[in-house]
Amino acid sequence: MTIAASIGASTNNGDDTELTLPLELILIIFDIAAVLSQETALSISLVCSWARATVEKHIFSTLVLGRRAPSVNNMPEKIPSLARNLWIEDVGVSWRNAIPYFSAMPDLERITLSGTYLWALLEALKQQEISAGAGELHEQADPAASSSSPKYRCRSLSILSENQALIWNMFHDCEAGRMFLSGITHMRFHRLRMSAFIRFDRCPSLTHIAFPWTELNHFDLSFLDEICLSQNVQKVVLTLAKHPPLRSPPHGMEDLTLTVLGRHVRFTGSFPVHKIFVAFVERKARPDELRDEVNGRWSIWDSAIPFERMLDGTFFSGTGSR
Repeated sequence: MTIAASIGASTNNGDDTELTLPLELILIIFDIAAVLSQETALSISLVCSWARATVEKHIFSTLVLGRRAPSVNNMPEKIPSLARNLWIEDVGVSWRNAIPYFSAMPDLERITLSGTYLWALLEALKQQEISAGAGELHEQADPAASSSSPKYRCRSLSILSENQALIWNMFHDCEAGRMFLSGITHMRFHRLRMSAFIRFDRCPSLTHIAFPWTELNHFDLSFLDEICLSQNVQKVVLTLAKHPPLRSPPHGMEDLTLTVLGRHVRFTGSFPVHKIFVAFVERKARPDELRDEVNGRWSIWDSAIPFERMLDGTFFSGTGSR
């Protein structure tokens, strides 16, 4: 089957011709264009019904929900089922306002949420478990066995604000919560309180973790040792806020408050420094970060700088060291 494409061409004798492309090729072109640009995906969706059906999964794969977010009941029915990436904050005074969103989007792969919405996420997981009855969720009652084959698609969890320590215990006490955490491979904390941090034995699949270096207790780096010495962890990203535009960039370890870490690494000797990376981030997280990661334009994991480059000075040599 072919469709006349809107492409004009001229032959050697000057006659105009109309090129035709197979429908399958047009669909591939639309699909690639929609992946590269949200604006392009929206434009394609206006062409016709079959074009819209082709790019819908890209338009609605990433949802950003804030104060003006419509309720789940007011969304077109197919939107929640297409969502794979969710940014959710300030959808109501109570964390319970967020439960319907998590319940309606069971196939999320990336979640960025306010710390209080962890309660809503856990409640939605419990409801799913109840709905499943004694079925699939209970096939593996042993947490260790559950961790080997996660039942949930979510692999990335990013927490925008501080959270209560109790919530992680609640996740561990619930089978659905344990199964959810067992599948997480990437976790980022935008704010950090050590008393409210998660135990890593509850995230057996975790390979990447990020948290703000300036909020870490620099007088006790045993926590950092525990993470880096974990066999599964491949990358530990310490985030630092970007400097204001009018301020000169940092030119040395002391400017980045990383001298304590440098001394600790040298003193320890066998410390796996190759796992430590540093990333410069905006002071306030923006939903565009999630969209950029989904579309492959930027991610904190790929843009982070190896700490080894800071230790040996090769990073600072490119920034005009003193």
